[in-house]
Amino acid sequence: MTSSSGVCLACGTRLSPGLSTCPRVSSRVPLAEGVRRWGTGACQPPLVGRTALLERLKWCAEEARRGLGRAVWLVGAEGMGKSRLKDALVESLTANRFEVWEGSGLALPGTPAGPLLELLEATRGLRPVAGVGRMSSAEAERVAHFLEGREWQGIPASLSSESIALFDALCHALLPHRGPRILILEDWQHADPLSRALVEVLVSRLAHAPVLVLVLERTGGPGLVPPTAEMLEVGLLNPEDAQALVATRLRPGWPRDALLHVGAGHPLHLLHALAFHEEHPLVPLPSSGPAVLAARHEALSPTRREALHVSAVLGPCFPRSVLGALVGGFGALAGLEAGGWLRP
Repeated sequence: MTSSSGVCLACGTRLSPGLSTCPRVSSRVPLAEGVRRWGTGACQPPLVGRTALLERLKWCAEEARRGLGRAVWLVGAEGMGKSRLKDALVESLTANRFEVWEGSGLALPGTPAGPLLELLEATRGLRPVAGVGRMSSAEAERVAHFLEGREWQGIPASLSSESIALFDALCHALLPHRGPRILILEDWQHADPLSRALVEVLVSRLAHAPVLVLVLERTGGPGLVPPTAEMLEVGLLNPEDAQALVATRLRPGWPRDALLHVGAGHPLHLLHALAFHEEHPLVPLPSSGPAVLAARHEALSPTRREALHVSAVLGPCFPRSVLGALVGGFGALAGLEAGGWLRP
């Protein structure tokens, strides 16, 4: 294979030198109307070893649909499959007429309540709600001023009525006004303190609301899970599930035991090990998951390595259109996304 080719990390499809996007992406069934995604559509790896977690999430969603609101924190290290599990849930819920509002702790960095402001602005045209006030950045800064130096335990009694009204307006806008809704907040370890406080208020008001709040956060995040929320940990795959994941891509003659040893139950490392062997079938596998990542990075073309470096400097929420212009086109970005280096 040439230095500009590779494979899709998610499904293993071989990408020819002139192809930078996995062809299976365009064949995915579009999601239903009323769905606001934070990221664009991408090829998905198989969901292995997460049946119990997915069934629990579906149960929580069904409870929310009945008007018994739920909040769930999906917690786990990077690469454990939190987003893949979330996507599987979204695909199952859109058929049940759930509205899906998806935001990210990476949105509008440096802006108080930035993740929630961005989410509300993006969903303004999705399902507009008449008469619901929205917090501006200036209003959010005023609320942040009231919270400075306080330990957050709900709404402090010293907050003025104006500030409480702003909290109420934002919570009201996030709660569903028609059918059931799932509110998803990814990368919540990056959320600012005000956003975390607002979500804690929202969670405290879910008792009789048809909404499921699903928060995705890496292990060791800065905040605590609210006492009324449920925490589900997404950890390493057990040996049987790791074997099942490898089996979805395994071909005759491949070093199955070596792939399992390198992946060590880590879903992302297993996928990178499979991709490395597909790209370099005559090269021995590196000895560990991080070593596989380093080897795949070294094998990137100079153009893609430069694009990856620029994206790392600019940050994860920099506009894709501007990033593409800076690196000379979208081909390098699409190849990095298909190869698992960048999230779409």
